[in-house]
Amino acid sequence: MGATRSFPALGFDPAPGDLDAVHSAVAALRSSGKQITEAHDAVSGVHTGNSWTGQAAEGFQHQVSTLGTNVSAASSTIDGASKVLGQWADDLGTMQSTADHLEQQAAQAQQQLTTAQANPDLKLAGQTFPSQEAAQAVQQQYQAAIGKVKTAQQDLDKIRQQATQLSQQHQQNAQEVAKSLTGNSAAQSNFGPRHDPPMQPNNGKNANGIGSRIASLALANQGKGAGTCSQVNSSKNSLGGSSFGTSCILKNGEDGGTGEYWCSDFAKWTWQKSGANVSGLDAGAVSFYKYGQDHNTLHTGSPQVGDAAVVQYNPAQGKAEHVGVVTAVNPDGSLQVADGDWNGQSGTQSHWAQTSTVMVHTYKNTGGKWYDSDGRDVSAFVSPATS
Repeated sequence: MGATRSFPALGFDPAPGDLDAVHSAVAALRSSGKQITEAHDAVSGVHTGNSWTGQAAEGFQHQVSTLGTNVSAASSTIDGASKVLGQWADDLGTMQSTADHLEQQAAQAQQQLTTAQANPDLKLAGQTFPSQEAAQAVQQQYQAAIGKVKTAQQDLDKIRQQATQLSQQHQQNAQEVAKSLTGNSAAQSNFGPRHDPPMQPNNGKNANGIGSRIASLALANQGKGAGTCSQVNSSKNSLGGSSFGTSCILKNGEDGGTGEYWCSDFAKWTWQKSGANVSGLDAGAVSFYKYGQDHNTLHTGSPQVGDAAVVQYNPAQGKAEHVGVVTAVNPDGSLQVADGDWNGQSGTQSHWAQTSTVMVHTYKNTGGKWYDSDGRDVSAFVSPATS
C-alpha cells in the first residue's frame, strides 16, 4: 500500500489511487506473460517435432495442434493489458504530482483567505461615528477588507476549479483504462479485482443518470457563496441564479438579515435542477431524512453518487446538523461530498450564511460508518426519487 495522501485545503483528492499497487500489477502481468511465452515456446517445440518424436508424439501433436495458437493469443492479451496499465501508471503518477502541487497552492490561498477574514475592519459595519467624514473613512476601510476577502476567495476558487478539472480528467482516463480491459479474460484472471485501477469511482445505481447530473452540478458550484447576498463570493450560481433556492431570503427571525443556513437549500437545488422530485424538502437538513422515509429511499450503507448524506440526525429533537451531496464513491469506501454552507464566520445566522461557501470534502469510512471532515457521523443516506 502506498502512503495515505491528504488534501485538507482542496477538500478532496483529485487523483486517488495506489500507484505502488498499479506498478505491482504491471510487474505481475509481465511476469505472467513471460511464463506463458516460455510455455508457448515449449509447446511449439513439441508440435513441430523438434524435441519429441515417435508414434506417441504424433498422437500428442494431434491433440494439441491448436494449443500453440491459443497460448500465443493469451500471451498477446496479457502483453496488451500490461501496456495499458503501464501507461495508466505513468498517467496516474503525473496526475498525482499535479494534485500535490495544487494542494500546496490551495493551502497558501487558504491561509491568505483566513488572514483576510480575520481583518478587524470587517467588524466595522453597523457602527455609528461622530461625523460623516469619519463614517466614510470607515466605510472605505470596510469595503477594502471585503475586497481582500473576495480576492482571496476567488484565488482559492480558481485553484479548486483546477483540481475539479483534474478530477474529471482522472475519472475519464480511469474509465478508458477499464474499457480497454473489459472482456479481456486473460488480463482479468491475472489482474483481478485486487489490482483494478484503484482510482475509478463506483457511481452505483445512479450512474449515467440523475445521480451523475446531481454530482456534476454540485461540483460546478464549488467555492460559490449563498448567492448575490454573499460577502465572500457574490457571483451567481453555475446556472445563472442569484441564490440556491431560499439561501438568500430576507429573514424576519433572529437578526432580520439576508441569508439562512443553506446546506439543505444547496442539496435540494442540485436535486431539483437535475430532475429529482423535491416534494417535502425545505431549508432544514432533517427534511432529507423525512424525505427518505416517505419515499423509501433512506439507507445506511452502499451510498451512491447523487445521494444526500444526512449528518447527525437526532430523532428526539427531530433535527439534523447538516446535509451534503455525494459526488463520488472512492475505491477505499470513502466518499467525496459537496457541502453547501461550509466554513462560515460565527455570529448571526445571516452572517454565517453570507460568509460560507460550497466546499468539497472527503468523508472517511471506518468499519462501515462514514464521518464528515469535522468527525461527525453520517446517520443515513437518501437517494433521490423521480416521481
